[in-house]
Amino acid sequence: MADRVLYMVRHGVAIGRDEWAGPEAERPLVGRGWQQAVALMDYLDGRGAQHFVSSPTVRCRDMLVPAAHRAGATVRDEDLLGDCRGLAIGEAVLRTRMRRVLRICAQLAPGPVVACTHGETIPLLLAEAGVAARPPCPKGGVWELRLDEVGDVTAATYRGRPGEG
Repeated sequence: MADRVLYMVRHGVAIGRDEWAGPEAERPLVGRGWQQAVALMDYLDGRGAQHFVSSPTVRCRDMLVPAAHRAGATVRDEDLLGDCRGLAIGEAVLRTRMRRVLRICAQLAPGPVVACTHGETIPLLLAEAGVAARPPCPKGGVWELRLDEVGDVTAATYRGRPGEG
């Protein structure tokens, strides 16, 4: 059986924490972040993505909205993609959480899956996938993961930030 493709995306540039008085989950993308969302839409065009899952935060969901709209799909919230910063849970629990994310994405196949999460979550997910320490994960960055049918990562490639050469 062919590998499944998971595009793991870090949300685009959002308003700064110190500039935002509202709930953290509602902190939005700024103009540059919306440009990154459109660049992601263009990057994904023609790649067959039909499944879009997101951290339940406005900035992550909005990062996927243009691409999902173009694909005629919707963005589904996935709590496990939420921000891991400040969680008072052990490493074993975090590893289990990341394994579940990979399995959920593998089950959404066939067809590429696009998932958007946070800069603190991506390194944990990639570590569980066996990627070397300190992977790049700038805002708007995309990782392409190849998953087998149970969610084990068979290959991981950093694709950069769409629209930035």
